[in-house]
Order: sequence, then structure tokens, then C-alpha cells
Amino acid sequence: MKKKNVNTNLVLTIMVLAGLLGYTLLVQAGNLEPSAPPGPTMKTLDEVYEAASAGISARRGYIKFLSIGSPATVELFTVGQGERFVLLKVMARKNNDQWVVKINDETILNAQGATCEATTFSSYIFQFMWDFPDRTVVLGPNDVLKVYTPDSHVHPLNFHIIGYFYDI
Repeated sequence: MKKKNVNTNLVLTIMVLAGLLGYTLLVQAGNLEPSAPPGPTMKTLDEVYEAASAGISARRGYIKFLSIGSPATVELFTVGQGERFVLLKVMARKNNDQWVVKINDETILNAQGATCEATTFSSYIFQFMWDFPDRTVVLGPNDVLKVYTPDSHVHPLNFHIIGYFYDI
């Protein structure tokens, strides 16, 4: 019985190997020579910028300095039809930490209790600076960007708002 199993396994192994050898002899691979030399892989800076900006080619920069008394709500702008606004940075002199930045009536940045580091920008010392990664805060058509200071304070609150508009 043992000898019969060994013979059966040997015959089966030989048949599988013969089948594989026959298959490789009958099947022919195609031509492995390239039909043309490799194409150029270099990209221009414009092409890289266009790819990195995800199709946003016509950016219109926006920087706004404003000095707000209190209590006050200042509507910076309303985004027009066919465009969007991307908020990148908010900087403020933090002589009063009771202020918020809103889109319509939704608070996106509340300075109350925020820790600050002093930074210098355009000859002003700002104690509060918040960076938004590109395209994380996007205002659509008819959205309104507002700065709100609910409490009264002696000196006006100085802000810089930085971002860009682009067409949809």
C-alpha cells in the first residue's frame, strides 16, 4: 500500500512538471523592447503649482487691517456668487481676549483663554496669531466673514486677516 502511494505521488508530480514545461514552451511572451524612448518627466514650475493648488489657478490675495472698538461686530465682506474665500491667518493685538471670528453666525475662532506668542508683522506687535492650513476654512458664495468684540475695553483691538479669493 505504501509503495502504491509513493508511485502515485511520483507520477502525479511528473505530470504536473511536464504540464508546466509544456505550457511555458507553447506560450510566447511579447516583445519587451519599448516602442519609443521614455518621455520627459520634468515638469515646469507652473505645472507643479497648478497640480499643488488643486486647480485653483487665479488666486486674488486678501489682507485686511482693522481696528475695532467694542462692543462691535464688523462684517469684513460677503463672498460673491461664483467665488470662494480661503482664510489663512488671523493676527491680533491681544489687549482684550474677548473677541471671536465668525462665518455667518458660526464661531470659527474664539480668542478667549487662548495662549499667545508675540510676533512682529508690518511694524505691529501681535500677541495672537492663528494659522489655518490651506483650504481648511473656506467661505462659499454669500457667506459673511465677521469679527465680533462683545466686551468694552479702553483701546481698539487691532487685527490682520489674511487669505485669498478664487473663482469656482
